[in-house]
Amino acid sequence: MQLVEECYSCILKRTNGILLRKNIDLKLQNQIMNKIAKTNESLNASNGWLNNKINRICPAQLGTNRQKILELNNLGNTYQKEKNIGHELGSYFWKVFKNKKMNLEEKLIISLFGNGIEFDVGGNYTEITQDKMIKELHTLFQDTKLQKTAKETALKISTKVNQGDLVLFLLDNVGENYLDALLIQALLDSGIDVEAVVKGGPILNDVTRSDMQDFPIDVQLWDTGNSDVGLFLNRIPEQLLNRINEAKLLIIKGMAQFETLSSEILPTDAIYLMKVKCNPVAEAVNSELGRYIIHYQTKDYSWL
Repeated sequence: MQLVEECYSCILKRTNGILLRKNIDLKLQNQIMNKIAKTNESLNASNGWLNNKINRICPAQLGTNRQKILELNNLGNTYQKEKNIGHELGSYFWKVFKNKKMNLEEKLIISLFGNGIEFDVGGNYTEITQDKMIKELHTLFQDTKLQKTAKETALKISTKVNQGDLVLFLLDNVGENYLDALLIQALLDSGIDVEAVVKGGPILNDVTRSDMQDFPIDVQLWDTGNSDVGLFLNRIPEQLLNRINEAKLLIIKGMAQFETLSSEILPTDAIYLMKVKCNPVAEAVNSELGRYIIHYQTKDYSWL
């Protein structure tokens, strides 16, 4: 996915929100904001945004650059409160659903629903409560279009993946991973080898190895080796890249990983599960803002 002008204002607004919530000294706030703005200007000049030319940098690169600047100022891990809330929400839903009899399409929808555990989109901070999440889940299960897509996707999974095949699951947010666990467990119960990918360092409320310490099921973990926003294939460890090449199917959660991977020619089929949380992504996937979408991408074809 390519940058649009809105991405630049979004990253500045989101950074400002982070700094305000952390009560950072005003002078340091200004220094950080100016540094990020200058970095954005450099991207503009080097990638042809001037004169309305196409920019080939994806939006997640802005977030990654912002993260590096925050890390230099000892502000790399600013979402622990949100992680704690997400963990409580995810644990609650895991306990509710873990013993319920559900088919694969229902577990796909629940995993997708987990991508709604996001507190800060476009600089607009949102409180997420159990009651809000329950209402949203009821709405998803009444969405006939989504149910149809989930059923078709479940059938594709059953056709594509056999016992002993590898499915690589790219996790996104803390709390969401507990809802993913229901889908992962269903695949494991079918004799499929499932391995999960987490971030190599703190970034937003994304899952890291330390966030998986009390994960409810046993699964092989890989990490990206960095704290990038999304996943850039040219920046991950060779061992992880090998697993991506060896996988029969990729399950990819969240907008940032969509931004970095949807334009790639992937070596195997991929399923994107995400809530559409900003206008540029909504336009890119031809969807309404706020919708939850499931997209199956066939091997050797990029989505965008």
